[in-house]
Amino acid sequence: MISSLCLGLCAVAAAMPSPGLPGPADSLLALALDTLDLVPAQMDFDRHWATGVHLADDTVLLALEEIMAAPSILTAVSQRWSAVARVGPVEADLVSILRLLEIADSAYEEAMGSLRPGQRDSLTALCAVLWSDSDEPGEGGEWGALHSAWGLEAPDSWEFDEDSVVSLLESWSGPEALPVDSVLAMALGLAELREWPAELELAVRGVAGLVRSFSFEGPVPWVIGGDGPNVYGDDCPFALIIDTGGNDTYLGRCTGAVGPAGKPVCMVLDLSGDDTYRTRGPVGQGASLMGFCALVDMEGDDDYSCGPIGQGAGMAGQGMLLDLAGDDSYRADFFSQGAGCLGQGCLCDLKGRDTYRVSCFGQGFGGPSGEGTLLDAGGHDCYLAGMLYPHAPLLIRDNRALSQGFGMGLRPLVAGGIGTLIDLGDGNDTYRAEVFGQGAAYYYGLGMLIDEDGQDSYEAAQYSQGSGIHLAVGYLWDGGGDDSYHSRYGPAQGSAHDLSVGFLVDLEGDDYYSADGGQALSLTNSAAFFLDVSGADTYLSRGASSGQGAVRWARGSGGIGVFLDMADADVYKGSAGADSSLWVSDYYGVGLDAARSAPVEPLTPDEIGHPERLGLDSLFSVAREWDVRENRERVLAHRAELAARGEQAVDYVLAEHLATLDGLALRAIEEVVERNPAHALDAMLPMLDTLSGRALRNCIYLLGEVGDTLAEPSLLCLLARSDSLGIRLGAVRALGLTGTSSSLAALMALREDSSSRIRREAAVALGAIGDSLAIPALEGLAADSCLDVRSAAEASLRALETGTAE
Repeated sequence: MISSLCLGLCAVAAAMPSPGLPGPADSLLALALDTLDLVPAQMDFDRHWATGVHLADDTVLLALEEIMAAPSILTAVSQRWSAVARVGPVEADLVSILRLLEIADSAYEEAMGSLRPGQRDSLTALCAVLWSDSDEPGEGGEWGALHSAWGLEAPDSWEFDEDSVVSLLESWSGPEALPVDSVLAMALGLAELREWPAELELAVRGVAGLVRSFSFEGPVPWVIGGDGPNVYGDDCPFALIIDTGGNDTYLGRCTGAVGPAGKPVCMVLDLSGDDTYRTRGPVGQGASLMGFCALVDMEGDDDYSCGPIGQGAGMAGQGMLLDLAGDDSYRADFFSQGAGCLGQGCLCDLKGRDTYRVSCFGQGFGGPSGEGTLLDAGGHDCYLAGMLYPHAPLLIRDNRALSQGFGMGLRPLVAGGIGTLIDLGDGNDTYRAEVFGQGAAYYYGLGMLIDEDGQDSYEAAQYSQGSGIHLAVGYLWDGGGDDSYHSRYGPAQGSAHDLSVGFLVDLEGDDYYSADGGQALSLTNSAAFFLDVSGADTYLSRGASSGQGAVRWARGSGGIGVFLDMADADVYKGSAGADSSLWVSDYYGVGLDAARSAPVEPLTPDEIGHPERLGLDSLFSVAREWDVRENRERVLAHRAELAARGEQAVDYVLAEHLATLDGLALRAIEEVVERNPAHALDAMLPMLDTLSGRALRNCIYLLGEVGDTLAEPSLLCLLARSDSLGIRLGAVRALGLTGTSSSLAALMALREDSSSRIRREAAVALGAIGDSLAIPALEGLAADSCLDVRSAAEASLRALETGTAE
């Protein structure tokens, strides 16, 4: 019924490349496996050992049993969420939004009604603390915190044995999740409405500021806020809030839904403004418990801060936070930022440079029967996870993250769900998760991290970067950019432990990998797969058997570890791997670094055009560009033509551009004066008495580059009379390039100067002049207390000694 309200939404093809394995990888994999007398199908073996596990997900089981099913699953997930990022509006109004929420309200009331009262209370109590840390729960994770925040009476204690946990989790059968793209399309349609009721001069409970309209009738009370700054308080009684403008503040539970507290649905639609969201207690900011909640913020640089179960979290329900634009900041405690358990949670940020911080179980986290997704569709973003709950007793100085595309079950009885972090676009992104994270999973979970492009940095402590741990599947896929991967401990970087599957695929770029146990390390009957498609890469792994296709024997059998690098010149440190070679390890491990199979595709130079036809202004505008890559020949041709204009060009650059702050412009001027030294000297030397500031500093620099001794007297006069550090430094440098023995006395006197920069430049200049009379002064400078002065003097002494010997 709900989906019928969303007719007209068109599917949008994903723009990003398919995150499956590229075609050439198949033949390289077959070649590598042939050295082990295997075919690809033999990488699959029974890893579903805990056959009595409850709530097992079919997709997770498929990825666990068939290693090459994982790329197809990743492709399907990425395409589905990429379409969300490109969805357009459908026709919608207040009535259609209310109808959507009324249907959801009825569905969740029915789901809760199917539970016995005691069963519902117990499930509520369990969900409230399921992901909290029993040793250090934090303010929002304390027993009873959720109940007190939502006006519920907390049970005296929570004593759940393993069987009762299983029974309660299996008792929940919630409504089918609403399509995120449909909700977003309706919100976009509603935002296009141009006519809203006039603002009212009256007070409304729970709202500070002007409102346009409101109603308490029906199952979904609603309010429409005005254009000014409004504050929606913790006691705001409305299940639907539409705010048409202003920098607004949303506090407490007004942005969350908790069915057992009588609020099974909630929707907030904020059309504009730099808004602030604050929720201290559990469940807020597009989060739900046994209900449905959607928070849609259309634009603005917004600030989100909440406790646990927040920011697009669905606990036995569905929660979504959709932020469409702005440079936003997200901070949350556990089970937040796209987390799902017994339901679905998502955080979608479609534009801007964003910062995400969560303590654990977030940023695309999937618990039992759950799907959690964080989708970011553009910008240079930063993801931080951990920093709060210690991973004691194993790594007491590190903290648990279990985030950034992480799926997790409750060992030993309950299977996990699917957690995904997807970052689209070419932003240079930073990922930091401490223990467990970045496309990883634990106990029948599936965790995926997908980054489309950009110069990305991945930092973790352990169990990370495309690794499966204890009957789980982890996958990290990076589409392009010169990326850096570092994990202090393994398994990491396409590795797996205990009947698990690990994948890391990087398509392009000169990448750096560092791990203590990683890069296709297969432990305890697991399957590990690592693929780097192109780029000059560097691999660092401790110990010859710690990764890159290494397999450890366990339970009387081996596993499979496959490391593939498809092309380019690579560097291996501290491991068995080597560029353009094949290596094998015991118990079915193999590594293959393929030699370059095709030459580097040459750059097509930009058309040079006709610089000889251009005036000096147009000619100079090209000559001052970067002379790199395909633009190099074009720029150099324009510089050469400019210099060929002789005296006319010298007079032009000195009159129009001598005071430039642009280093590329100075480079073009330098070529003009070097190609026309006589006229340049005649023009510049008289100018020294009239110039100041940047123009004078550039003139001194150019005299040095011309390198004619005619400039020496003028430079010595400048050095003697100027008290500007910049002018004096330039003069000393230029004397080193143009001076003779006549400059030695002035330069040697600088060994006592109070500025270490002057002393250093003097040491360089004395060496450049090349007169042995400077040796005593240089020996004094070689004992200088500043390292830069000392090293410059030592280098000049070596040059003088070499010159004397010759």
